[in-house]
Amino acid sequence: MTAQDPNDGAKNTDAVPEGTPNSGENSCRACGGRGQVDGKTCPECDGSGKVMTPVGGAG
Repeated sequence: MTAQDPNDGAKNTDAVPEGTPNSGENSCRACGGRGQVDGKTCPECDGSGKVMTPVGGAG
């Protein structure tokens, strides 16, 4: 039995468009920052492993 990453399969519900004021880079929840899900490019982060999220109430 292997330990399961608690972030596996989670959606990036806090993701905001790039360029949103007061936002910053964060690890993608869907792939856990790896850029891949089930051996394929992560659809949430397009393989970068990162998404933009609000900081201090942005968005």
